[in-house]
Amino acid sequence: MPNLSASNRTQVAYKLEGASYPTSWGVFPVAGNGNLVRLTGETLDYTQGTEQSKELRSDRQVTDTITVSASAQGGINFEMSYREYDWILEGIAQATYTEYGTLGVSASIPTLTLTSTTITAGAAPTGADAFTTLNKGQWIRIVPPAGATQTVKDYFNGRAFRIDSTTAPTATVITLDAATPINTAIGGASISAGFISSSRLTNGSTMKSYSLEVGHLDISRFRQYTGMIPSKLDLKIGVGSIIGGSVDFMGKGMVNPIPTTTGMGTVIASKGYSPANAVRGVFDIFEGGSSITATTYIKSADLSIDNSLRGQDAVGVLGNAGVAAGTIKASGKLEVYFADSVMYEKFLNNTETSLSIPVLDHAGNGYIFVYPRIKYTAAKVNAGGLDQDNMLSLDFTALMDNTPTSATYQKTFAIFRVGATT
Repeated sequence: MPNLSASNRTQVAYKLEGASYPTSWGVFPVAGNGNLVRLTGETLDYTQGTEQSKELRSDRQVTDTITVSASAQGGINFEMSYREYDWILEGIAQATYTEYGTLGVSASIPTLTLTSTTITAGAAPTGADAFTTLNKGQWIRIVPPAGATQTVKDYFNGRAFRIDSTTAPTATVITLDAATPINTAIGGASISAGFISSSRLTNGSTMKSYSLEVGHLDISRFRQYTGMIPSKLDLKIGVGSIIGGSVDFMGKGMVNPIPTTTGMGTVIASKGYSPANAVRGVFDIFEGGSSITATTYIKSADLSIDNSLRGQDAVGVLGNAGVAAGTIKASGKLEVYFADSVMYEKFLNNTETSLSIPVLDHAGNGYIFVYPRIKYTAAKVNAGGLDQDNMLSLDFTALMDNTPTSATYQKTFAIFRVGATT
């Protein structure tokens, strides 16, 4: 009997074609090894548009159908985990991480003295580890040494801290935002041989392209798509579930015929970090610069970043001749327990606010998604029926930060990565 392919034997791998479009766009890299991607499903596809002959015939038959267009597109679905999708985040942001220290983590700092709103080094870190390379408003993580007590580790693994938005770090002192204080009763007043972790990513305009390969290992067939540029990212944060996401791509073409051997070489294994969840992983949400839990709670949040890519077709080219980026659109939706009218009135009054949502795994590795300037574009409260909580449903749109003194000036969003180096 024939060997029929099953989804459980499917894998997806990628190779970077070019870090700046259109360099090597659409050219499947022969050299090098691809990277495996953890996923929950894929919708990658190569569609072909056809046109039927309109010839008039007395016998009423159709003489031919001709391929007139083609498009590589689709995406992958995933569970959010640390560093696994940095290539996607960079592709969506059209930028590259600026990493503090080495790969986002400082060298061991001999002494850190802690208060609720300050981190003071016994001696000034230098070079890439210098505190002065960190920005106002940047999110960081304090990483205790391996010898710290489990209580201290659990405390610092469960949160990140925001540098004050007006006081820049000095050579030895990091001043924290009052909204993210250190509880020294739990974390302690000092740490020996600890680390600081942070990397920042803000939206830019440099497209990156990838070759993606879907491997059906049980039948040894490999669908290979070229020129794939990340187009849209969606994240869903909900109670009682792993944080899930999806990314859509727009590309150039597909390798034909479908090969029977991989083009990814000896593939590099995926990262092994646990997926983040919406209970332990989201230690707080900050709206308007303050913790939202002071007055209410959020039940779910949907985040979306769309580069508005469009394919450029041309005579003599089957598939896209190019891909162009349109307006970057960052938006989302919040489901909030209705406790007061503060957020609702921001919608009614067209009032600007801000939003920061952390997404961490159980070991404290993860990301903080920051929208420095948003406006609510829709708001609705309904009493849906008997024995139900009244929820405030809010849609928001992120806008370019227009505060010249802000670290995210002229940016729409920032993603801060905190955690281990690899």
